[in-house]
Amino acid sequence: MTDKNKIYGKRVTEIAEYLYANPLASRGNILAKFGKKWQTSVRTVDRIIKDAKKHNEARQIKREKAKDEVLIRSAREMAENAEKTRNELTGILLEIARGKSVRKIQNELIIPTESDRIRAIAELNKMTGNYAPVLTAQTDSRGNDVIDTVNVNIRKQ
Repeated sequence: MTDKNKIYGKRVTEIAEYLYANPLASRGNILAKFGKKWQTSVRTVDRIIKDAKKHNEARQIKREKAKDEVLIRSAREMAENAEKTRNELTGILLEIARGKSVRKIQNELIIPTESDRIRAIAELNKMTGNYAPVLTAQTDSRGNDVIDTVNVNIRKQ
């Protein structure tokens, strides 16, 4: 990098920092502050402002990508934890449904009763969607669709 490029890069960074701190700063303010300091033409300062804005946009995109990556990572972890808990719950319910879940509470062995096993099976069915109602059309003995006569109002004149 030549000395001119280093100086230009420093100036771009300086204006980028100024714009980041003062997002509502106008072109006139920037020219007044930095134009006299650097003793450069208006056109050069405009070019530096343009590059500084690009620099800030790139910085903002990097921040947003990093933020998105953190959000995606945390969402994945939450999904994995939810899947683990669902699998753990399924395992516990299967043990109860099979009658193998023997627990010791206050020096007493608790063995699942038939009603416990039935409730565990019912809960497993709910989790897998086996309780979803089957939608069937009303048909006559030949398999033709039947119109619901209760809701049909026909006026005869």
